[in-house]
Amino acid sequence: MKRIILFVLCICLSSCSALADMEVHFLSVGNADAAMIVADGHVLLIDGGKSGSSQLIYSYLKNTLHAAHIDAVIATHPHADHIGGLPAAFNACTVERVFSSVPMDAEDSAPVCDTREFRSLVKYARKQGLDLMIPQRGERLQLDGLTVEFLSGGCTGDLSALNSSGVNNLSLIVRVSYGSVSFLFTGDAEWEGEQAALSDCGDSLRATVLKVAHHGSGTSSCTEFLQAVAPRYAVISCDENAGYGHPSGETLARLGALSIPCYRLDRCGTLICRTDGETLSFSAPLPEAYPNEAEEKPPSSAAYIGNRNSKRFHVPDCASVAAMKEKNRVGLASREEALEKGYKPCGNCHP
Repeated sequence: MKRIILFVLCICLSSCSALADMEVHFLSVGNADAAMIVADGHVLLIDGGKSGSSQLIYSYLKNTLHAAHIDAVIATHPHADHIGGLPAAFNACTVERVFSSVPMDAEDSAPVCDTREFRSLVKYARKQGLDLMIPQRGERLQLDGLTVEFLSGGCTGDLSALNSSGVNNLSLIVRVSYGSVSFLFTGDAEWEGEQAALSDCGDSLRATVLKVAHHGSGTSSCTEFLQAVAPRYAVISCDENAGYGHPSGETLARLGALSIPCYRLDRCGTLICRTDGETLSFSAPLPEAYPNEAEEKPPSSAAYIGNRNSKRFHVPDCASVAAMKEKNRVGLASREEALEKGYKPCGNCHP
């Protein structure tokens, strides 16, 4: 009898020490970003879509996840399509900590990012007695079996001189892992931000699932970055009817050239990924080729387009490429190849 009791006790202890399931909910919020992560009783929120998604954020936390507390809110960068709906999370739940790529200033000074959405985020954080925390590269947050690692740090400088692309490249790049399964969140990082991550992080970028940067824009997801991440799956939060040209045909082609299956939230809706730390499943079937996509967006493995006459190279979406004669175009697989062949970067798209 004692042996039987001991055997049962060992089984119970083994079950208790095993990882519980983790879920990542990629919310369909149009040409914006919002993801909720649940594991071991913890809740993590990475971006919150536009202000128009506030009701969805509130309802999803309260009625779908039945969450009362959020361990961490991460605002990858202060653009409205990433932080507009975050105040709803503070209305729905208590929040333990808030990470941001840019700080809030003192009560009596102008905010670092002077937009309605950023001021609202600061306001609701302060209502719960919270400051925006600026993570350092390599900083980690451990929530039982869930590990959150910041692969890029925040910025404490003046943002006034930055254009939209500059703010995009301030995006926090966050790797969330659970057992042997990992997810990489990239905000709106463009190639400059990706190159910095490649230089700083190396093998740390590898992940099972990649949340594709900047809604699949052609100025993100360079081939070198995709090769370094080497994801088994990719997820794009986009709306092809929003007028921004997202996702770019070139980005889809680069993913296709590396045989990375890609979920598009504008076509599959909110996507739930479930893992026990080893296996991974999705709430939607793997996408097949979409009708006429090959005709609408001819596949190409070129990461850059060079001009044989000017010896300049460009990102595929650059206006100079559209104006370039077909006979002068040359495909370039990487920035390194372009420089080695004597091409200089375009002064407008800054490849």
